[in-house]
Amino acid sequence: YAAPIWLQSNMDLFKDFWNRAILKITGSEYYPRRLIVEVSTGIPPLHLILQEISVKFVLKYQVDNNFYALFTQLESNREHPFYHHVCAALKYVSWKRKAHLETDYQNNRAPLTFLDINAPEFNYTKESIRQFMSHQWVDHIKGSIQGDSELHNLLDVGQFDLQIDLYKKLFTRNSTRYLDSKLLTLLHGSSKDYGKFRRTLSGNNSEDHHCVVCHDIVDDAYHRLYVCPQYNCLYRNLLPATSNHKLFGLQILLEPDNQHMISALRNMAQIIFGNDTILSNSG
Repeated sequence: YAAPIWLQSNMDLFKDFWNRAILKITGSEYYPRRLIVEVSTGIPPLHLILQEISVKFVLKYQVDNNFYALFTQLESNREHPFYHHVCAALKYVSWKRKAHLETDYQNNRAPLTFLDINAPEFNYTKESIRQFMSHQWVDHIKGSIQGDSELHNLLDVGQFDLQIDLYKKLFTRNSTRYLDSKLLTLLHGSSKDYGKFRRTLSGNNSEDHHCVVCHDIVDDAYHRLYVCPQYNCLYRNLLPATSNHKLFGLQILLEPDNQHMISALRNMAQIIFGNDTILSNSG
């Protein structure tokens, strides 16, 4: 509950702890591409988590006359520590109006302020907050993709589909901790399971980093999923076609209608890392 008070002004200080937590959760040996681990684990960026807490905090107390007067003043006071929290609440209110009004005429009305405190848009439910955060997360990913030439060339921002509960499909209830951890290493590739990463981590150029089957091809997550004949099976054919060694995981996660790809990826992880029983396509 205190997060809206102290996290905004201490964001940089908290980011180091946040990064360490992400590494621990994903089992990564080094910092992986953040978009991949955020989407796969269902953990939004830290600033979006703060935004969600701030929205609920402000809207919960807006019915109090004293807070109502304060929030009205803060709308135009950029220097106040709570200005960002009030802006987050108004962003939710604006989104809710656009989400529920159908015509351009209605959407083009003057923006709501805390003077409109009795408007229905100032109410929230668990589901409306979930939808709002989903919208904000999609905007964040689109901005990241457009600002990264490598990502922009790989993904069409108008086509990808972000499922907030994707992690439930990746890490199913009938799975094991072992398989889940290996599945994550296939997505982020930052693991000593792979010869290429072991050599990068040690800085020893003489260390053998080739596949033990192919010998002359570098061993990494992409190679095991897409190339190595040792793991050639029908599940491989269900994965999206790509030649990108770094971003194939993100492409799988954001591909529209990707349930069959997720099932194939889970089965491939089980084949590659030696579990005996192959999961069904239903996950």
